[in-house]
Amino acid sequence: MSDQIKALHEDRLNAATEMNKLVSDMGSGVQERNAENKEKLDRYNAVIDERAAEIAAIQKAAAVEKEVAEARAEFERVVRPAEPKIVRVSEVDDEMLAYFRGERGKSYDADITSIAREARQLRRNGMDYRDLVKVTAAAGGTLVPTTMLAQLYVYLQDFAGIRQTNVRVLTTASGENLDMPTVATYGTAAIVGEGSALAEADETFSKVTLLSWKYGRLTQVSTELEADSGINILEEVAADAGRSLGIATGNAYLNGTGSNQPQGALTAYATGVTGANGGTGVPTYQNLVSMVYSVDAPYRRRGAYWMWADSTVGKIRGIVDGQGRPIWEPNSQVGQPDRLLGFPVIADPAVAAAGTGVVCGIFGDFSGFVIRDVGSVRFERSDDFAFGNDLISFRSILRTDSKVLDTRSLRVYRGGTA
Repeated sequence: MSDQIKALHEDRLNAATEMNKLVSDMGSGVQERNAENKEKLDRYNAVIDERAAEIAAIQKAAAVEKEVAEARAEFERVVRPAEPKIVRVSEVDDEMLAYFRGERGKSYDADITSIAREARQLRRNGMDYRDLVKVTAAAGGTLVPTTMLAQLYVYLQDFAGIRQTNVRVLTTASGENLDMPTVATYGTAAIVGEGSALAEADETFSKVTLLSWKYGRLTQVSTELEADSGINILEEVAADAGRSLGIATGNAYLNGTGSNQPQGALTAYATGVTGANGGTGVPTYQNLVSMVYSVDAPYRRRGAYWMWADSTVGKIRGIVDGQGRPIWEPNSQVGQPDRLLGFPVIADPAVAAAGTGVVCGIFGDFSGFVIRDVGSVRFERSDDFAFGNDLISFRSILRTDSKVLDTRSLRVYRGGTA
């Protein structure tokens, strides 16, 4: 297995090397910027991404196999079962299945806070929670009990990319207005002579109020499907709920106006850099450097991220510095994002594509931005809503909000005018 990973890793690095060389040659004029070379760049990019995914799947499968082997050995040390042990899904899924079949009432609260904490810890350790529940069966995925909560959180995180950063997430038991103090102006210190009185310089405080906007999705399934399907239907319900809620809330966390909806980071933070007029809106190398330094050093040191649309990422990958060297850095560490000028990049579908006059990127420390989740994702079932059509109705609801806590921690990029 190590030889296989080594071969895939070398293949990925070779593709990155060839891509960087081609980009450099195009920047210096050795190679033309024609359709053939652009097609080559696309192929190199595809190889880089595909090999990274293959490496991740193999490593996750190996880790799972090791854990299963250790657990089995410990169990067999005490007693050898008469029949092979069957890996069951979690008790959470058993409860959810009972709810789905109408055996456990009409409402179910899916608490994702523990899943979110586990995912954040894995990211700090250089792993990706998504790989643990998305790994294919051929690569060992059948060894991992796939829980409904895990599927829900994966899709919620994937379609709300801001949750993959160091954004501050607060979970409250109830949904009343939550006031959070912020510093409006800081006190200043000054040199003082011996025996002289200290001048008063107080901080002034303000506050932001986090509300609880409700997002929901209605799903209907036939009674035949409910009766004939097993546990797999839970994965579909979880994926559908996470995808729908992730898309809706993820867009609000970035583009919300703050009026009758969450406040979005792209709309609330100041512009760090505006591109040159007459361009296409795609940032230049100097624009990106200026974006980094539009955010104060303490925020960059605390952990800064880029966030762009996928289409913009594809264009940024071809940018070179003043010496013709590519500034995009494919990350060789499994589960970690690629980097741009040394900082990790998160792609999010809610960010606008690069264009003239368009706010299409953001950079900085996302811990100055806060997401408030109220309790859990709530599921409710009704056998009566579509009784005439013999359908069972399920609705999934998440109450949430987002606000700016620190106005200096993030800056947005705006494309120049046409």
